[in-house]
Amino acid sequence: MRMVARLSRALLITAAAGPLPVRLAAQAESDIFLVHVRTVGAGLRVDSVTRLTDRAGYDNQPYFTTDGQAVLYTSIAGGQADIRRIDLATRRDEQVTRTSAESEYSPTPMPGGRRFSTVRVEADSTQRLWSFAMDGSDARLVLDDVEPVGYHAWLDRDRIALYVLGEPATLRLADVRSGSARTVASNIGRAVHRVPGRDALSFVQRSDDGGPGTIEILDPATGRTQNLVQPFPENEFHAWLSASMLLTARDSRIYTYTPDRDTGWTVGPDLAGYDIHGITRIAVSPGGRTLAIVAARTPPQRSAPQQRADSSRLTQAITNAPAVRDALAWLDTDFPHHVDEWIRITGIPAKSGFEQQRAAYVKSQFEAIGLTVTIDSIGNVIARRPGTAGGPTLAFAAHMDTVHPMDTDLTVTRDGDVLRAPGIFDNSASVANMLAMARAMSAAGIRTRGDIIFIATVQEELGLVGMNYWMRTHPDAADMLIALDGGLPAVDYGALGIYWSRYHFTGPGSHTNTSAGKPHPVRALADAVRSIYEIRIPEGRGGAVYNVGMLDGGKVFNAIPQDVSFTMDLRSVNPVLLDSLDREITRHVAAAAAANHVGWSRDTVQHLAAGGTADMLADRGAHPLVLTALAAHQFAGIGSRALPTGSTDSNIGVVHGIPSISIGRTTGGDQHTLSEWADIAPALAATKIAMLIAIAMTGLAPST
Repeated sequence: MRMVARLSRALLITAAAGPLPVRLAAQAESDIFLVHVRTVGAGLRVDSVTRLTDRAGYDNQPYFTTDGQAVLYTSIAGGQADIRRIDLATRRDEQVTRTSAESEYSPTPMPGGRRFSTVRVEADSTQRLWSFAMDGSDARLVLDDVEPVGYHAWLDRDRIALYVLGEPATLRLADVRSGSARTVASNIGRAVHRVPGRDALSFVQRSDDGGPGTIEILDPATGRTQNLVQPFPENEFHAWLSASMLLTARDSRIYTYTPDRDTGWTVGPDLAGYDIHGITRIAVSPGGRTLAIVAARTPPQRSAPQQRADSSRLTQAITNAPAVRDALAWLDTDFPHHVDEWIRITGIPAKSGFEQQRAAYVKSQFEAIGLTVTIDSIGNVIARRPGTAGGPTLAFAAHMDTVHPMDTDLTVTRDGDVLRAPGIFDNSASVANMLAMARAMSAAGIRTRGDIIFIATVQEELGLVGMNYWMRTHPDAADMLIALDGGLPAVDYGALGIYWSRYHFTGPGSHTNTSAGKPHPVRALADAVRSIYEIRIPEGRGGAVYNVGMLDGGKVFNAIPQDVSFTMDLRSVNPVLLDSLDREITRHVAAAAAANHVGWSRDTVQHLAAGGTADMLADRGAHPLVLTALAAHQFAGIGSRALPTGSTDSNIGVVHGIPSISIGRTTGGDQHTLSEWADIAPALAATKIAMLIAIAMTGLAPST
């Protein structure tokens, strides 16, 4: 009789929670996707999406490990449910539990990160909570007398919230030290979560009349509840992105809810473009930057979307429009003045942080065109060209600063078709191109549906400071971003992540005569650097590179220095790999310091986020902005190809989830040196390309 009861309860969790062996109930096929997100203002934007699992069957119930470096999940193969683990840096997928008579579900990392708990269907169909070491060994029963457990969430090391099956299902709070459990709610739904940063949990209180019920927050100490919002009837699950934002989904779209502001769900990103439909679950990484989403299995796209000509916005109707032809002709006629202005701009000193004189010139020129111009508090010059309404807003960015000291001789020399001077290529050419483009559109009377924002940015050479400031203070101002930077014919739509750090090792110091056996910061530094260069970079996944560029410390020959340091330049387009390597490098530093009995610290000098690998950015590579840029190059008679990388102002747009590219200003070289040079003629083609993209992407107004 007990076996029958156990079996009926096991069948019940199939309806409530889904994850039971195929011999009991067939499960819908599902896959897990990794979604990088960020909050922008009050909303949510998707940076990139990649598929984590790709096989027929049931892959579900993902949970991030406490360090965010891996995802545990449930997989059913051959009628057996086991726990698997995917390393997010290497994408290695390995089986963790290997049981035959039992099945495991809902792998949940326990506080401390050394073990995970799981709902285990035992040989006699009992469903209780067990725990394992992270490698799947050392199975232990967590709660002996609480069953049948469906879902659970840890509040801290000792307390756990449990969804316990029954008629009705109940919410119980258990103390793992005593094994006791008390019922705090009845007739609840499947989703139970700890609220980040609070001693509270959220759950679904179902309605007695069969309605969808309400998501509520429970204070375990007082038993008081707070009503939040109704779940969607077809999906009770939810997840906390942060203490102030709740997530759910319906089919392919994510929805957000901010308790202190919203009265209902707010429409968020749609993932249909990533071939994601039927979302059934969301898990959030510890930092809130990454989601693991479970969706109905669909055949994966084996290659990046094709760059179809009809996806470009640059049509023959645009290039043949009289006003567009007039603007192109105006650029041809005005090019001598364009070059003169390019030389004039180059001669205005603009070391990073000291761009004021050049900014004043750029502001005066935009005002002369009739645009509304402002200079923000950091020094960016912003000019808006309003559209007729109905089109997207496109921002152009050209950085004004150079790396050269203010007293550098900036005299430009002309050598045939080449200009030579510090800063002539990077980035005075782009500033001149942007001004010429704005004048041409004004002279030809071109009207666009959407607005165009011209931004002459500051401190780009110090880590995209000006563009980052503008994006943070105007998160919803632009729908697309183009950086005028680099050499023709590049079209870059990604973002190379760059982490600059300085690691210090410190000790008491000593004269050489008394130094034997004393802690030595230099030995720690040497050990750290040597071990760091033994770190293996995983194959594929966008790759990575790192470099120890500077060493510093010590003042005299005859003493142990008290402080020594080295710098680390770490780069990758893969955000997960970048963060993983950053943590590993820091662990090597800490280990070397501990082994040599010295202190250590880290100064973060620059932290530019990565945009994603080619796979992560597959949709961006096929975005109309990229395809239109390629078409504009073709129209100008220049072959080009798009690459998922970049280290310009457009990086800021990429990591904010805004379609962004960088395009070249001309051809040249030796930038950041006194022998810098640039070709003159290609600057005209680069300006025409930028203008055509602007017109095509914002839409040519009918009266033009």
